Amino acid sequence: MELFGSAPQQILHEWNTISHVSEYEGDPGRRPLTYDEVQALFDAADGRFEEIQSRHRKGALTAMRDSAMLKTVYAFGLRRQEAVGLDVADWRRNPKVPAYGRFGAAFVRFGKSSKGSPPKRRTVFTVAEFDWIVDVLEHYLTEVRPLLMPVKHPAMWPLNAAAVSHGVGSTGPSNSFGIWPGCLPSSICTR
Repeated sequence: MELFGSAPQQILHEWNTISHVSEYEGDPGRRPLTYDEVQALFDAADGRFEEIQSRHRKGALTAMRDSAMLKTVYAFGLRRQEAVGLDVADWRRNPKVPAYGRFGAAFVRFGKSSKGSPPKRRTVFTVAEFDWIVDVLEHYLTEVRPLLMPVKHPAMWPLNAAAVSHGVGSTGPSNSFGIWPGCLPSSICTR
C-alpha cells in the first residue's frame, strides 16, 4: 500500500462490462448423445451399408464412406464442414505415438472462423480413447476410397466416380447425414 499510496479498488462494474443476454444460449432440451446412443448411431451407419449390399443396390460404397466419415467426425470432434474439407494429405504422423502411423493427427484447414476472418487452421491429435479410428481410416483409404474414386483427387470423402464425371454435387457427404434418421432408434431421431 505504501508503494502506490492507495488500496486496491474494483475497476470492472456493471456499467462498464459486457452483459450476457442469457447464461446458456443453446436449446435446454438438447443434450449430448450417451455412449449407447453413439453406438446405435454407428451401428445404424454400418447397418445401412449391410442393407444396401444385401439388396444388391447401388450405394454400398458411399454408405461405407459415410460411416467412416461419421466415425471420423466423432473421434476427432470435427464440425461437418471441417470433415467435408479434409483432404487425404491432411493426415499427419504424431511422433509421440508412432503406432497410429499416418493417422496420428488431422490437420483441419477449414475450421470455424471468427466474424470477418478467414477459416482457422488447427491440428487435432488422435487420442487413445479413440484409437479404433486408425483402423477405420486405414480400411477406408486402402479398400473403399480407391473403388469410389479411381482418378487422382485430393478429397478425403469424394463423391462416387460417376457423380464426379457427370458434375453432380448434391449427393455428397455433407448431405448424407440427412437420410439416416429413418434407420436410427427413436431416441436419437428426436434431436
